[in-house]
Amino acid sequence: MESQRELLTEYILKQLARHNQLFVPVSNFMDDTMQHVPFEPSDILVLNSYHIPEPIHKKPPINPIELDVIFIPLLQADVQGNRLGYGKGFYDRYLALCRPDVIKIGLNFFEPIPAIPTEETDIPLDYLITPNRIYEFK
Repeated sequence: MESQRELLTEYILKQLARHNQLFVPVSNFMDDTMQHVPFEPSDILVLNSYHIPEPIHKKPPINPIELDVIFIPLLQADVQGNRLGYGKGFYDRYLALCRPDVIKIGLNFFEPIPAIPTEETDIPLDYLITPNRIYEFK
């Protein structure tokens, strides 16, 4: 989300789409659930009422257990791979539906801090990519 000063991922998506099937999240704020729908770089995205870009034409979602890698937006991460999001728990609930070996990658402008408070339902990152370094937490 550009409004939250998150990394712009358009270039990453275009590069990944050359050899991978991509999916983007679609959030349901009525029941606090999220799905991932197929995405092509030519698809048109519009901002929903929460300023999150989503495809205009939503395709049937993928089963979460079929995903191999998930890029996760975040505000901050710590040196253990814990992440601070926007407080609604969308990604933790969605990640709980994925295979245990799904690769979870955070993208952030900032280096990790020493510690972030966690809850039992929090699912940490496997990797964090910042402008200066790639961190591995496994």
